[in-house]
Amino acid sequence: MFLVLAKQLIAQDTSVTWIHHVNPSAFTVHYDKKSIPQELFSILGIQSVADIANPGRRYQKGCIAYRNLPHKRLNWIATDSSNHWIVSVSHGGRGSGTLFYFIDKEKGDLNTSRFTVQVAGAEKLHLTKVVEEIKARRYWRIPTPE
Repeated sequence: MFLVLAKQLIAQDTSVTWIHHVNPSAFTVHYDKKSIPQELFSILGIQSVADIANPGRRYQKGCIAYRNLPHKRLNWIATDSSNHWIVSVSHGGRGSGTLFYFIDKEKGDLNTSRFTVQVAGAEKLHLTKVVEEIKARRYWRIPTPE
């Protein structure tokens, strides 16, 4: 049953074609949470940059609050000249892990697809490796909250 379900999840059409044709050299990667445009805050589930840790900084990985650490950490954000963003965010709490957000503004409004990849240590993946995993279809698409 798991294999059938996994195959269905991997085969989902995201209606966003650019994610399968990303050229990493066309993107500039930033490693500072101040590089996150404010229009992406709600997509990432933050209200301000205070709600997310910078790369390499501590954040709350588990369910139990500890020293008022943010529940999320930016690993990196990549941007290109065509209003595309790829964002790597690690999150704590129940079901902690790393999500990759592919966001575009091709049709005027923000369009978001969220993925997790089938690699241990996903928080350490760089843009090129994430793109390879997406192109190889070794990912799970995570439904975007309504």
